[in-house]
Amino acid sequence: MTRPARLLISLRLVSAIVVAIPAVGLGAATFWQGLAEPGGMSLDRMFHLSLGLALFVLFAEFAVSIIRSRASATIIALGLGGFLAAALAAIVAELLGPPALLILVIAVSVWAVVLARTTLEGGDAGSEVQPRQLELHYFTGTGNTYRVASWIAAAAKRRGIESALVRIDTRETDAVTGISDSADHRTLGILTPTHGFTAPWAVVAYAATVPGVRGADVFALATRAGWYVGPLRLPGFEGTAAWLLALILMLRGGRLVGVAAIDMPSNWTALHPGMNAGHIATIVEKAQAKTDVFAGRLLSDQIRLGGLLELAGGLVLIPVSLGYVVFARKLLGKLFFADERCTSCGLCARMCPLDAVRMSGSPPKRPYWTFGCESCMRCMNICPEEAIQASWVGAIAQTAVLLAATEYVAGIAVIVGVAKTSWVVSVLGAVILFALTGATYHVVWVLGRSRTVAWLLGHATPTRLYRRYREPGTDLRDV
Repeated sequence: MTRPARLLISLRLVSAIVVAIPAVGLGAATFWQGLAEPGGMSLDRMFHLSLGLALFVLFAEFAVSIIRSRASATIIALGLGGFLAAALAAIVAELLGPPALLILVIAVSVWAVVLARTTLEGGDAGSEVQPRQLELHYFTGTGNTYRVASWIAAAAKRRGIESALVRIDTRETDAVTGISDSADHRTLGILTPTHGFTAPWAVVAYAATVPGVRGADVFALATRAGWYVGPLRLPGFEGTAAWLLALILMLRGGRLVGVAAIDMPSNWTALHPGMNAGHIATIVEKAQAKTDVFAGRLLSDQIRLGGLLELAGGLVLIPVSLGYVVFARKLLGKLFFADERCTSCGLCARMCPLDAVRMSGSPPKRPYWTFGCESCMRCMNICPEEAIQASWVGAIAQTAVLLAATEYVAGIAVIVGVAKTSWVVSVLGAVILFALTGATYHVVWVLGRSRTVAWLLGHATPTRLYRRYREPGTDLRDV
């Protein structure tokens, strides 16, 4: 075995550790800490128990996706290695404390990234061998990620390189056209928005199953929410979004050639209004310039691994990302509703990338958001009547229900002789939250079929007044 091959194998093993220890190990350690702490059911203890539970739920869901798709053995090994790393992490946390574990995670991660940069850039960088074909797999809500993918495709076309844009969604997936099966040099990229300081679950699962990774050059790119506060332009923060996808692709046998993040206008209009045209144009212009630089290096076979500082910050924010992936992403969809201006056109349901919006009920049918929503914001921003809103009252109610349910279950646990710190408390609290959220949403949806109730609901949230956002140069057919 050659030295570069041995280094690449070592890099993949290190990458597995980097993914496994933060994801399962840190959460298992916090779960362990929650069980071991004396005293009552404090908010700190609830956080530890909930985070630990979230990790096991996440990896169970990941395992199901792997089994269904028959993914490669390397991805399955990632999950198994994660559970082994959990035991090590729990021991470190018990002996030295959680802060020591966090320092260990960051140190190992930085070392792995430095090794990746040294190994890869010391190899073929600057060889000026252009890829014969380029596949750009993208997930997009309002067109930001699609636009970045289209800029890279345009740069490839100017160099005479074949390329194809492939949507990541549950609708009829585009075939990879314009690509020669006999080409011996392939570059495959996955482009994703940033949700909860990481990649959306749908994109993570896709990266673990997309064909054609082994032996190909691979890269990952995350778009993130650029924003303006008055005249001050604020950058976005992708956290672990791009590097998580990059590591998955590497573990599946790809050769990592690029990691990057691009600021695009924030589209989270459930929280804030869309920006004005001037600010949008400025962010998009700077994004295109940065994308062109990245594409130029990528298409010249010059390896570019960015986002190291953001990766370190993302590791610190892993509890937030896990909370989003396991819980929040499923609950946020239950905040959406259609006010009295809805014409039942069904555009939101037809265009949902994950088939999470259904037109339900007797005519006129109304949109119904399921737990499968990724909160990509497409439906809210493409509605021709601007009738789709996000309920702030619902968000407050969900938080109140979570706290009340956990305390209620903890009280019952004492009566029946189960420790307040038992994992049963966290499980039942989460079950109650999801059950009450689903039931309440259905009741509100039924009542909302009345135009009067829909009008009242619409006027009870500030999103009715918010400017909507869609990437200016993107057509609905492209997303």
